[in-house]
Amino acid sequence: MIDVDELKENGEVGKLTKLLHIGDVETKWKAAWALGELSSLDTIDDLLWIVLKEKNQKVRRHAAIALSKIGYIKIVPDLVFALKHHDEKVRRNAAWALGELECKDAMGELVDALKDPDHGVRWYAAISLGKIGNEETVDDLVKALDHGDEKVREQAAWALSKINDNRAVGDLIDALDHGDARVRWFSAIALGKTRSERTEEALIGALKHGDPDVRRHAAWALGRMGASNAVRHLIDGLVHEDEKFRQVAATALGKIGDPTAVKPLMKIALTDEEVSWYAVVALGEIGDEGYLDDLLEISLQHENKWVRRHAAFILREYGSERTVNELIDALKHGNEKLRFNAACALKEIQNSEAKDGLERAVRKDSSKRVSKMAMEALKRL
Repeated sequence: MIDVDELKENGEVGKLTKLLHIGDVETKWKAAWALGELSSLDTIDDLLWIVLKEKNQKVRRHAAIALSKIGYIKIVPDLVFALKHHDEKVRRNAAWALGELECKDAMGELVDALKDPDHGVRWYAAISLGKIGNEETVDDLVKALDHGDEKVREQAAWALSKINDNRAVGDLIDALDHGDARVRWFSAIALGKTRSERTEEALIGALKHGDPDVRRHAAWALGRMGASNAVRHLIDGLVHEDEKFRQVAATALGKIGDPTAVKPLMKIALTDEEVSWYAVVALGEIGDEGYLDDLLEISLQHENKWVRRHAAFILREYGSERTVNELIDALKHGNEKLRFNAACALKEIQNSEAKDGLERAVRKDSSKRVSKMAMEALKRL
């Protein structure tokens, strides 16, 4: 068995280069990685050949990474020239590699490649423009939203979601009602990366869109933006019939961090099993100490252990001495489940004041699972 690491340690550039062409898939990508570590200029042509001709994507990617480590500027003209190759697979790989290497000098050629007769070349060209993420391509990508090839439309929308440029706002707002579902979704994501009153209004309006995925992406985008104007609308979304939308709305409210969302989120945390975890996480992000009693109740009584655990985690961050004392008292409760949950919460909170209570539970509790959990909590103190 060939030891690629040993060849790298010994600086065996020639042998590693040979393996690029004759090894199995694993040997090839490991050899490419090793050559990148060695940064030998003599291997550029061989790595370029792999990038353009190799069938396996993992091998191609490692060859591209190796080229980026060595210094790929020398090969950009070769990759651009390969965009005109007679073999569509070579053109596809060239378009992909230019994006992988983030070659800004090739943006014009990639824009031209959006018109390539091969759908794969067009697709990779759009993806690469998004990876390069340069504002100079915005107009061309906006035009590509109405391309005849659905893959190009989708990737153009995705590319715009990677580029924060207010010039595309109007077109992206219009694209929220595009006939292609994925264009609608990526347009909502792209709008979330811009910062303007017009954008917020459009995304708030999209919270009532007929497409459930547009609603969800709009809510996510508003959360990412920290859009305080959307809080009231997102609170309304907490009772929407779409479970996933309720989850995203709760998450978005946590990201925005407005205290007015605390009571509605707490209500959902206590009543909506499908959204309670998201609501508790959001409450933790807002960090309002006024709801500690409710979090204590969740940590002791909620049916979902992950919700209880996260409530306890928040109590560790914002809890008070009174909170810890109430959990210690709960270790003596007549209900076994409550005692167990109290021990679980104290395990997360890790407060040394609970040591005596936990030791008592280990020695005297009639329930094995309670005493075991108390022991686990003690180990964390």
